[in-house]
Amino acid sequence: MKKNLIPILLLLFFITVGCVSTKSALTETDKNHIDALATKWIISLKSEDVDGMLSTYWEDMVHITYETDGSRKNYSLEEFREEQQKAFEQHDLFADLEYPEPEKDFASEPGQPIYTYTVTFGDFTFQDIFQFLKREGEWKIIEHIFQIVP
Repeated sequence: MKKNLIPILLLLFFITVGCVSTKSALTETDKNHIDALATKWIISLKSEDVDGMLSTYWEDMVHITYETDGSRKNYSLEEFREEQQKAFEQHDLFADLEYPEPEKDFASEPGQPIYTYTVTFGDFTFQDIFQFLKREGEWKIIEHIFQIVP
């Protein structure tokens, strides 16, 4: 009798887990909030508004930059603030950047959607990849990768 009960319990467990993970799928409201957050980031970048950009990130976010030589640099929120402010002071091109519709990935990391923007500016192509996380009902960016596309 006990041997027959184990497969049934396992089946019930997997059905329950499947239902819980289905319930954690993103709603249209979630997707709209993420879209609005991504749009706010782009508008802040184009208007060189560092505070606006930073308001889209969680405080424990990580910004990762892959350099042209393949090296990787990680920045905390405060380090990213400093680097972005320097970039705004040194370059006057941000207003001219055109961000297309992103590639949206809602499946790779359940509950942490990823948006990838591939931007071409002259002969230069790069990607901004954002991973979003919801905490206490609010969506923000938890990880941001910037990389040059060869």
